[in-house]
Amino acid sequence: MTVLRAVSKGRTLLVLFARVVLIAATMGFVLPAHALYDPKSDPSLAPAQGEWVGSLTYRDYQQPDRMVTLPTRLFAALGAPDTLVLHYVFDDGPGKTVYSYESIRFDFAKSVLTWTTGDVDRIGTDYRIVSVDRQPTLTRVVFEGASKDDGRVRVTIEVEAQRLMLKKEEIDAAGNALLRNTFLFRRAPVPG
Repeated sequence: MTVLRAVSKGRTLLVLFARVVLIAATMGFVLPAHALYDPKSDPSLAPAQGEWVGSLTYRDYQQPDRMVTLPTRLFAALGAPDTLVLHYVFDDGPGKTVYSYESIRFDFAKSVLTWTTGDVDRIGTDYRIVSVDRQPTLTRVVFEGASKDDGRVRVTIEVEAQRLMLKKEEIDAAGNALLRNTFLFRRAPVPG
């Protein structure tokens, strides 16, 4: 009988020990709930969120008088209250799909933005916001920065409920604008 009592007592201690370990582990892994208090997104950026379909039209680098148009999809989201994240999918011919990842951080109070391109080799370029036009149904932001060839680059973004446009122009020393590329999108239809 003594052996049975010892075995029974050992099992009871083992079960009790397992319960204590389980309770302690559960208490250690349970984090207190907390509310997030991130700031509200900028009202100029929120309408750009979503899926868009359209095209990229760009000036051919080999033949500057020739414009090329590619069917393009855009997925836009807010990465932070002041940051628009863009994921482009280009149809560059049969069996050739090209992807691009960009983010634009707007600081409207300081009239600057940083446009970061690439996924692996991330390159950020700072621009000066030259105008912001917020209307009830349209937001237009125009910004400029230095170009690689001693000129300036001007980019215009327009966002409406069903239309999104990004236009890049190169401005030479004389102030002449040359269209480099234009993205023109309409909101993708909701499946179903």
